[in-house]
Amino acid sequence: MPVGHESEEGRDQAAFAKAIVERLGAFRQEAGEIATSIEDVSHFLADQMSVFNRLSDVANEMSGAIAGIDSAAKETDEVSSDAAARSGQSLATVENAIAGIRRLADSVRAIQERLGELDTHLASVGTSSKDIQVIAKLTNLLALNATIESQRAGEAGKGFAVVANEVKSLARKASDVTLGIESAVDTLTNRVGELMVSTGDTAATASSVSEGVGFISTTIQDFDRALEQIHSRVEEISEAASDGRTQCEDVIDYIDTFMISLSTTGETLEDARTRIAHLVGQAADAFAFAAGGKA
Repeated sequence: MPVGHESEEGRDQAAFAKAIVERLGAFRQEAGEIATSIEDVSHFLADQMSVFNRLSDVANEMSGAIAGIDSAAKETDEVSSDAAARSGQSLATVENAIAGIRRLADSVRAIQERLGELDTHLASVGTSSKDIQVIAKLTNLLALNATIESQRAGEAGKGFAVVANEVKSLARKASDVTLGIESAVDTLTNRVGELMVSTGDTAATASSVSEGVGFISTTIQDFDRALEQIHSRVEEISEAASDGRTQCEDVIDYIDTFMISLSTTGETLEDARTRIAHLVGQAADAFAFAAGGKA
């Protein structure tokens, strides 16, 4: 074989070896950069796993807190409903009491009116009694005159004298009776006056109590309306808490699914990193071998 031909073949082999070394070097560098990128992605995934673990914990805590709010709202709703029922019973009792007090006040006023009428009648009886007493005095005076005249008439006036004595006796009895009636009427009038004052005070007290109980009734009605508003708001809170809990559970499910995906991706990256590291090692060996062969 000619010497020139061997020299040219050697140059071709050297150029080929150089090209292989350059390609292996570039491959090793590229594989190293890929390994570095995979390492960075692996660290990023690990950080993301940590973040999503924390998010999962927070979501679980939120779900527990919302469940507590929901439970408290339901308990509050039960308490407010029970209070509303009791308030309704109290309101019914108060309204019955108001009705009873009003009936009492009406009865007292009616009694007061009747006492006024009785006082008028007693005054009329007293006047009539005084008139009877005046008539009795006049009758007694006439009987006295008749007695005097019967004495003047002598034997003929004896019968008339007996009648005159009976008339005087009747006049005295009538006077005594009318005095007793006047005393009784005065006593009754005083008692009726006292009763009228007492019933007037009772009526005023009943009216005052009725107003006070009416204020209590209004207060209970306001309280009942407030309880109804609380019941409505608590129901809204309970519904919102229930919706929030459902949403938290959906988020937890999503996070769990995403974490499974991240875990799978991490495992895949770990396998890829191992393979790339092995490939980088092989590339380094091939580069060293080729470089040694070139030398």
